[in-house]
Amino acid sequence: MFDSDVVEASNKKFMGMTAQESDYVAKLTEDLIDQLVKAVEENAEPDSAIGKEIAAKHKEGAAQFLRDAVVAYLK
Repeated sequence: MFDSDVVEASNKKFMGMTAQESDYVAKLTEDLIDQLVKAVEENAEPDSAIGKEIAAKHKEGAAQFLRDAVVAYLK
């Protein structure tokens, strides 16, 4: 799916994060997992409040890395 340049760019981004950036990503990931578990337990619909919160957090986190992956892929 992704060639080695894309994987390398993603790894480089992760390895180059500051402690603050790493903590931010870890907290975002933890929050997403907690919300996903809660949504499943509540049998929440995707368009529910928690579904919308999950989508927003995912978009926030994915945007951090997706741009770099796309750029690397298109090279």
